[in-house]
Amino acid sequence: MFRKHYPKIDAFDYENGCEILKICPQDIGLLPRENWTYGNNSFLLHGYYNYHCLILVRLDNPRGRARFLLGVPGHYFSNEKYMASMFGFPHFVLSKKQPLDNGRFGYWYTDVRLGQ
Repeated sequence: MFRKHYPKIDAFDYENGCEILKICPQDIGLLPRENWTYGNNSFLLHGYYNYHCLILVRLDNPRGRARFLLGVPGHYFSNEKYMASMFGFPHFVLSKKQPLDNGRFGYWYTDVRLGQ
């Protein structure tokens, strides 16, 4: 359902292929119930209000089920790393497009289950 209604973006590359969709915090309510807590997550809301997007990612896996990620835009700084991890987004991937003033922009992310 998400594929039909949400814009695709080219945020980063993944060796086995991926699909990245731009979503909003209210769209989290369309995910399985176990993910709804992210809708009120302070770190996620802070990232959304600063950058006006979140990402929902489907990573292809040639040997099994796809992996799904929920990503929050931000910069890779030690204080942001601490906050991201504290709020459940422990991983980071650099974005393909970097701002001129700082080359550490990307997405803090966590795995989500979509109950395939």
